[in-house]
Amino acid sequence: GDPISYYLDGNLVGKFYIKSVTRLSIDHFRLNAISAAGMWASITDMGGIYSGETVGTVIANLLSGFTYSISPDVASVPLYGYLPIASVRDNLQQILFAVGASLMKDENGDPHIQFLSGVSPISIGDDRVFIGATLDYKTPATEVVVTEHSYYVSAYDVEVSLFDNTDGSGAADHKLITFSDPCHTLTVTGTLTIDDSGNDCGANYAYVTGTGTLTGKKYTHTTKVFSVPTGANGESRTAKVEKATLVSPTNSANVAARVSDYESQAEIVSCKFTLENDPLKPASLIEFNDPYGEHTEGFISEMNIKMSGKAVADCQVVKN
Repeated sequence: GDPISYYLDGNLVGKFYIKSVTRLSIDHFRLNAISAAGMWASITDMGGIYSGETVGTVIANLLSGFTYSISPDVASVPLYGYLPIASVRDNLQQILFAVGASLMKDENGDPHIQFLSGVSPISIGDDRVFIGATLDYKTPATEVVVTEHSYYVSAYDVEVSLFDNTDGSGAADHKLITFSDPCHTLTVTGTLTIDDSGNDCGANYAYVTGTGTLTGKKYTHTTKVFSVPTGANGESRTAKVEKATLVSPTNSANVAARVSDYESQAEIVSCKFTLENDPLKPASLIEFNDPYGEHTEGFISEMNIKMSGKAVADCQVVKN
């Protein structure tokens, strides 16, 4: 868990966290380290129902204990919908997808969340681009289908049994009970008590102690499906957004527009660059000449670095 930083010629390339250390000799060690996002993949978030809580508030709970920063314009966006019990990484991805923000790195190598609009491109000279890059024209989607999700309390909400230990199996001692569907209005019988059921957004779990039953009412979950033509020509292909449960009536049009742009127009350049003193990282906006000599501007979507005396980044770049 200790942080380590990788520098090249005095410039920070990345900040990672030690996962394991193997000693090979007196002064030779092999380090296995992962990024902050890699650590988040192994940490569970309990999710919840959101009805206007801001992105900044939700992410503060999600990333509690980690160093990160977030742009004020992203932090102020309200969220509506549901997050399941999942990894911190998965639920953060759901949030960022819903609002159109990206996870980047600041000058210290720590996570930074921001919108990509207004970012200035980093120029990559021809002398840094390796021969052999390729350009992939994605098959464009002709239609985008988006599912909106709404969760609310209704007088017709169905009561369900969530826990019952009255069969003589013994008293619960701060036992975690998880729900298959988000629930509200939790009720206990017998000596059973609810120790904790999360903050105001909690809807997926409860810790209980004692003997008795736990019931709750399932939130009413409604969906609305709509389609948007992308304007692309060619064979019919549909891009679907179905299980993003933070896509609600408040942001579905924005999500549809972003997915439409990407699925109908994006071209991907696979290329290699040498790293120098510019802060190249995933999500960086760069400009360079593509394999056919055409000026290209795009965002790095994937970046694999081979560490050596001359570091090389193998990148996937989505043309802007």
